Amino acid sequence: GRQTFGRVKVYCQANLLSEALQCGDEVTVSGTLTGKFLFRDGVDAYAYRSRLRYEMKNASVLSFREGSPTLAERFRAGVKEGLFRRLERENASVVTALLLGDKSEMTEACKEAFTRGGILHLFAVSGLHVGFVTSFFFWILKRVRCNRWLSLGLVGAIAVFYAYLTGFSPSVVRAVWMTIVLYCGRMLGEPRDILSSVSFAALLLLCVRPFYLFDAGFSLSFAAVFSIGCFQK
Repeated sequence: GRQTFGRVKVYCQANLLSEALQCGDEVTVSGTLTGKFLFRDGVDAYAYRSRLRYEMKNASVLSFREGSPTLAERFRAGVKEGLFRRLERENASVVTALLLGDKSEMTEACKEAFTRGGILHLFAVSGLHVGFVTSFFFWILKRVRCNRWLSLGLVGAIAVFYAYLTGFSPSVVRAVWMTIVLYCGRMLGEPRDILSSVSFAALLLLCVRPFYLFDAGFSLSFAAVFSIGCFQK
């Protein structure tokens, strides 16, 4: 057949795999590829964001072997392992979910408790998490009397790396840009303006990925922050 390249979304029965898959593993499958149409019946924002080009349903697994995970996955695994080594299992599972958005280790009882409390959304990585991470590192750098611009550069790099760890979701990227813009303005002596920051972040994202405009996560994230900014005015 003809050779082709691109990301493929594969559907297969779970019992066809003898082991649980990990990120980076290599699986050979057989099936029929169908092209993903990004603009049929509207815009498929998920396929666009994930750069999906093909889809394969009812695939047959031919072979499987362990591969090498990405840098982000290795770092996530290291953080997760460190947390579980130092904390009780239930506490570690909650902290892992809060930091990385990974709820796989949480028990059903724990998830149910957070659901009943109406706070399960805290585990969806967003601007709140970026704010915690950047504030923590800014506080540390301030304590050691680090130069303000050097602090901004270091925290900006940490924020971008955190966005990389969490998959560059629109809400996280928005928060990273807003954080950088807000801190730059503060150091230049400009008054804090949420509306200008969120507008600038949206403009930058849309310049790079224009079809984010049709992504529900992008729309909801920016609409929520923009509304907060309007009420503050």
